[in-house]
Amino acid sequence: MKLSLKAIAGKLRPAGLAATLLGLLLLAASAVAQTEKQSENKPATVQETIFLHHVVSQSALNDVLTALRSQLPHVRNYGVADQNAITITATAEDLAAARKIVADLDKPLKSYRLTYTLAVLEGSKRTAERQYTLIVTGTRHSALKQGARVPIVTGAASDKDAKDVASNAQIQYVDVGLHIDADVNGTQGETNIEETSVSEERSGIGPQAPILRQTTLNERFNFTPGKPVVLGLLAIPGATQRELVEVTVEPID
Repeated sequence: MKLSLKAIAGKLRPAGLAATLLGLLLLAASAVAQTEKQSENKPATVQETIFLHHVVSQSALNDVLTALRSQLPHVRNYGVADQNAITITATAEDLAAARKIVADLDKPLKSYRLTYTLAVLEGSKRTAERQYTLIVTGTRHSALKQGARVPIVTGAASDKDAKDVASNAQIQYVDVGLHIDADVNGTQGETNIEETSVSEERSGIGPQAPILRQTTLNERFNFTPGKPVVLGLLAIPGATQRELVEVTVEPID
């Protein structure tokens, strides 16, 4: 009995379809089994919140988070600035490594005592000295301000019926005296010293507009703990004396 090619193809087509379906089912079953096996072999993760004791600024917290993400890229971590804490989701092994990284970075901040000496010189002889001390902790900015606030008339209210000119004056207060800013980073410091005073000279406008004298010194310096560093030698306006400005930085244990 002879069959045409068309009839043979018709008889083989159902068998080929069944084989294809069977093959797809076997592939799907194999994929499911492999996924289940990988899930069984995947280490379990745990979550922990680590509270920081010495990292108190947002920038310092960001530095710790950056260190964790660069050294443990597969670990999920999230910083909570209000609580000074880091929430970590990781395997037990990675969590132990994260704890060590945080412990290495969460160290007490170093503190320094900065003693400023402002000495008046007549030739090479010191005739008067003033000393001021600031405490700088870590990379925090410290400042000292000493003096007075001088009122300066900047205008007057436009009140035609005003009988008392002083009561309608617009006054702005200006800080006069000494202002010191200080920062310390490692063995390098940066400071800004500003001295302001009211001159005996008159501006010609009247006593409500005094002339202010101002001297500003801004220096970045390297220091050796316990040894004075000369920041500047300033001329004193209207006098032959000069003013020597130096600072001594000492670590506080």
